[in-house]
Amino acid sequence: MAVRKTGMRRIVVDGVEYCWKFPRRPSSFDWDCWGGCAALVQLADHHNLGLFVRFRQHHPDVAAVAGFPVVSVVPSQIANAIQRAVAAGWRADQLGPAFGVDGVVSEAESGAAPDLRGT
Repeated sequence: MAVRKTGMRRIVVDGVEYCWKFPRRPSSFDWDCWGGCAALVQLADHHNLGLFVRFRQHHPDVAAVAGFPVVSVVPSQIANAIQRAVAAGWRADQLGPAFGVDGVVSEAESGAAPDLRGT
């Protein structure tokens, strides 16, 4: 599936240039309070979709209307997700089904020690 280049942002991760896009408008799933949104990532010189980066927060437009906190998606989250996807076996240069990865990893999943202060 091809992704329009309009609105794509460039990001370089480990010396490889990618383009990523966060949808400007929420989808019907977002308006149904599906509970997540996704950014799309592909190699800069390819036209095939390669990676869905899933986020737990609502699309900002939906969050503003529904009263949920508006949380931004920042390039460092996209870069981290790309690195984790590559480590998990994603090959951006090969055609195939889209690969999905979570955009933000909790401390427990990342191997960090849990914060036990205040418990």
